[in-house]
Amino acid sequence: MPDPTNPPHYTDGKIECIDVIRQVLGESCFEAYCHGNALKYLFRCGKKHSGMNDVRKAIWFLRMMTGDDPRSDDD
Repeated sequence: MPDPTNPPHYTDGKIECIDVIRQVLGESCFEAYCHGNALKYLFRCGKKHSGMNDVRKAIWFLRMMTGDDPRSDDD
């Protein structure tokens, strides 16, 4: 079953969209991007789909923001 927090369609070949965003924005803007996404998911928590999925997505972005890439957990 695909990971609803980081689904396969976020990858184009071997490149993930989040990595392209980080490259284009640079580290400080990338942190702000992650912060904003975490806030978005917490704000809408339970209003669109499963509340827990929104919480997981917020945590995912907070981890990325702090340099703790959650994708490394998949190894």
